[in-house]
Amino acid sequence: MPLQDNQSSCRLISPEEARKRANKSRSAMYRDIRAGKFPAPVQNGGRIAFHEHEVVAWIASRPRVSYAPAT
Repeated sequence: MPLQDNQSSCRLISPEEARKRANKSRSAMYRDIRAGKFPAPVQNGGRIAFHEHEVVAWIASRPRVSYAPAT
């Protein structure tokens, strides 16, 4: 059964998954969290996790790079 929009927004992902999706090193990700430039993790039973929808929204907000030649 596919997830509904409201179900996927509650999904938690590991720091490793968030890091891979954001294409960041571990140190860069935590530096950006401290600077308020990356979504903050939440406590999940003694571990930390990230709200998937926040990471996805952060990725979507990044500027797109165009490799088309300048005219």
